[in-house]
Amino acid sequence: MEDISNIFFSSIARQIEERAYKNGYKIVYSSTDNDTHKTRELIAMLRDRHVDGYIIVPPQGVEDDIRALIRDGFPVVLFDRNLPEVETDYVLVDNLFST
Repeated sequence: MEDISNIFFSSIARQIEERAYKNGYKIVYSSTDNDTHKTRELIAMLRDRHVDGYIIVPPQGVEDDIRALIRDGFPVVLFDRNLPEVETDYVLVDNLFST
């Protein structure tokens, strides 16, 4: 997550956690602060911990790191942002009709 204390991200995180738990998964969250270096460090740390998959709010500059995850067989979903040069699933919010 970019910032887990942000109400947008925390409310989504809660829903993800609830659904994952019902399906036998546990969730680990970290705030990236939209920082490329921090995001790379977190991806490496989570990889070392042998997590099963990734939901990432990606800052620019982590495209190669995400491609490496995909190449190595990890499921990756991008959230709130799409990196068009990375071929993976993504979920975007349509703010056009927000009130």
